[in-house]
Amino acid sequence: MVERCRPTSVALDESAYTLADVGNVVRAQAADIILLDPHEAGGLWQCIKQAAVAEAVGIPVTLHSGGELALSQADCLHLAASIPNMNIPIDSEYSYHTADIVKHPLITSEGSMPVPEKPGLGVTPDVDLLERHRAAEVHLAYLHSRRPGLVPGKATLLKETIVTFRSNLWTDLTRSEIAAARDAGALVVIPIGSTEQHANHLPVGTDSLAATEMSLLAAGAASHPVLVAPTVTVAFSPHHASFPGTITLKLATLSALLEDITASIERAGFKRQLMVNGHGGNRGPLIAISTELITAGREVGYVDYWSPPAADIASILTGERRVVGHACEMETAMVMAMEKHRPERVAFYQQQVENLEPRRESPYWRSSAPNPILEAAAWWPPIYLGDDPGYQGDPRRGSVETGERLIAAITDRLGTFFTRFATADLKSGVVPPVRQGD
Repeated sequence: MVERCRPTSVALDESAYTLADVGNVVRAQAADIILLDPHEAGGLWQCIKQAAVAEAVGIPVTLHSGGELALSQADCLHLAASIPNMNIPIDSEYSYHTADIVKHPLITSEGSMPVPEKPGLGVTPDVDLLERHRAAEVHLAYLHSRRPGLVPGKATLLKETIVTFRSNLWTDLTRSEIAAARDAGALVVIPIGSTEQHANHLPVGTDSLAATEMSLLAAGAASHPVLVAPTVTVAFSPHHASFPGTITLKLATLSALLEDITASIERAGFKRQLMVNGHGGNRGPLIAISTELITAGREVGYVDYWSPPAADIASILTGERRVVGHACEMETAMVMAMEKHRPERVAFYQQQVENLEPRRESPYWRSSAPNPILEAAAWWPPIYLGDDPGYQGDPRRGSVETGERLIAAITDRLGTFFTRFATADLKSGVVPPVRQGD
């Protein structure tokens, strides 16, 4: 009756789990579109048979929930490629794709994914990630203990419970969702980047882009709930002020800004916070700011996103200077990978770096004589004056492939650090000294 009276097309999903369900829908002329579900149908072959029944009467099909992790996503992609009447986009939860349990996650580009071509489903599980993400249950999902009838057989209880949210991004959530994250003991991370020159081949927002994306990916990979606060996109960059595009704060301004941001997060009820830095020039200020906040009793730690995976980064880079620099191979490769869905931008980056020579020396050093600053492990800011090329490292060696490997390594190591930091037994505050005679 609904199908006959409706002004728009009717699609059925949970009413068409089995081959018999699809037969009933067809006989009753109850739908214009059928959503298939290989998890409920009993596998790929059952879904193919269901699609054939629908095809015989001219009903198109698609898939109900395109799979949240690569194993499910791969079987859905193979189904989509092999079923002639599957001509409607797959229903999928893209927010779940920020992390995965396979060695080479499937990548969405311009709203689509390629069909895996390797043997089997075409994806390889990462055993370490599977172990790290073991869970006793996922609240109110199909494996939940209060819904045992939805899963054949007996579910095995695993080690820990994972609390999930609709999004890890603070600004995506409602006030009640943020309150739920607080009640779950979520860690709040604050990406901190910069707006400064990155030579003539990278955008001035490179550090902010990297800090934000790495924080989000690591939050998705962590096995402790993590929210990612709004990014601080302007920070401490006076040493880049000789070039147009650089916007910088005074040290006192940055300190006041982070004092207010962390106070607001603490006032919302979150116990522990972490500043995730994407700009080398912020390191000194953030160490000092973190120290002041922690000794005042506010638990706000600090980490450079590239520090936990430092050894991985050194092994992945291919240029002459295999460390983090500025507008270097690492940053160039990561920006290329993060923007690979925009080939015109990747082509621009490649064109701009093709004639750049490796640069090893620090930009502050004018002479070929031995550098006493380096020899003594002393400090002098890397000042980029107006005649400077604006980079340090080997950006010519940057590539999409290197960037993808870097992003995967950073996601894994930083996500592990988020998990461990969130529950680490750390001291904060200070105890007034005891006076003699007290």
